[in-house]
Amino acid sequence: MRRVWVIRGGEEHNLVDTLVAEGVIGLHYPDVTDGRTVDQYDVTERLKARGWTNPETRAELFQQFVHQVAAGHAVVMPDPSRREVVIGLVDGDYEFRYDLDPDDHRHRRPVRWLARHGTDLLPESHRDLTRQRAALAERTSPSLLAHVEAVERGERGRNPADTAAPPRARAAGTTRRAAPRAAKAPPAPAPPSTKTCTECFLTKALDLFPGGGDVCRDCQ
Repeated sequence: MRRVWVIRGGEEHNLVDTLVAEGVIGLHYPDVTDGRTVDQYDVTERLKARGWTNPETRAELFQQFVHQVAAGHAVVMPDPSRREVVIGLVDGDYEFRYDLDPDDHRHRRPVRWLARHGTDLLPESHRDLTRQRAALAERTSPSLLAHVEAVERGERGRNPADTAAPPRARAAGTTRRAAPRAAKAPPAPAPPSTKTCTECFLTKALDLFPGGGDVCRDCQ
């Protein structure tokens, strides 16, 4: 069964773009050497010696990254500053990068990044994963697995390297308000077509008043 892991992109999520560009995920643990050469007890003792809090829990987490995360598993990496996540598939075995500085997340696994999208597209029960404090945690569930598969089919998300924020979509069922229409001006009054004669006091058509005068033709 495919498993889903949520992993932080750096202590302050500051390595998200770098890890996407390099096609990897990584853990910090600068005081631990190649994970294939140490067991959980060794890691715990090294973390204790360096004053790490919760060394036992963190040593167990490290062992999960080295021995339980596997090719084909899905990974979700939060990108909180953009309110997004990046989703990919583990694409190989654990690697320890001797050539990197100890602070450059030397414990790595290759990943084929599939897409990125806003956290609002995640299943509702998993939208809290951006607040995860642990560097790594398993979040396998039917809803999240189905979501990853939709991303894999290209039905969700955009290019993982595309960090430009997409236009914000309106929530379903909402409509854009039209600008209020300007009030129509009242129609101009029609010119009078009749006039009252000052002699007979009858109202008659204008063409019965010669020269536009006030006395009708019949009274002249």
